[in-house]
Amino acid sequence: MGRIIFFTLTIFFFMAGCNGDILKRMHSHKALIIKDKTIGKIDFTQLKQIPVSPSLSIVKVYPDIVFYNCTFTDSIIAFRTTKNKAIYTEFYGNVVFYKCKFHKPVIFKQSQFYRQTKFKEDTFYSFANYEGAGFLATKNNFSESSFKQKASFSGAKFLGEVNFMRSEFYQAFFSKTVFNDLVNFSACKFEKYLSLYDIRANDFFFNYVKVHGEAILKNCYFMTRTEFIKFSSDTVFKFSDSYFYGRTKLVKPKIKGKIFVNNLRFYGDTIWQLPSNKL
Repeated sequence: MGRIIFFTLTIFFFMAGCNGDILKRMHSHKALIIKDKTIGKIDFTQLKQIPVSPSLSIVKVYPDIVFYNCTFTDSIIAFRTTKNKAIYTEFYGNVVFYKCKFHKPVIFKQSQFYRQTKFKEDTFYSFANYEGAGFLATKNNFSESSFKQKASFSGAKFLGEVNFMRSEFYQAFFSKTVFNDLVNFSACKFEKYLSLYDIRANDFFFNYVKVHGEAILKNCYFMTRTEFIKFSSDTVFKFSDSYFYGRTKLVKPKIKGKIFVNNLRFYGDTIWQLPSNKL
């Protein structure tokens, strides 16, 4: 009961407050919960910086951060470079953006998330940058979100599960991304471009996905279950130079365009159903 009262009071404070309160709350190490507000720029790199080397500094953010049904009219910045230095952010509390709208770039490049991360039912109208980020929690959620411009998770590492189910991407880049646990893309839509290049994944689900633009899956390693069940491709989908070590299913695809398959190696039980004229 005490926790519920605490959260209610926190929400009331920030609904009545202003954008400047946000960074002040970070300094206090108290949970930040904001609902139904329009917010400008949030620059985490303006918080206290801890020098690691002459060319690198870290910002450490400890409190839980929750934004519910908020609209961001300016950028969210957790990574920044100056002429001689890079600054990135480590988040030690839960980070939740739920049913939010982002009208400017969201830059979590190289950020480290130590607890639950949830970007669920969000709309990104500009670049969503998670390149090189580390997600260390057992579960991470990016489901039912809409990425209307470029979204990049290249170089990111997920130690736990990550859920992208029913999200929509305009351009999606997963290059050298590591998924140490389950990654679920089921029921996603990819409108213009999808790159899955040099990824490492354990359980990988790509079921009921609709790919309207070009898609490339190259130099990937799938260590346990891999499923492409009833996915559809309208233009070009290229599978090449990849390894499947566990049970693999490509079943009942709906192919309107062309699929190119080259140098795939299977080491587990495999069901691979592609029309011969599409190979």
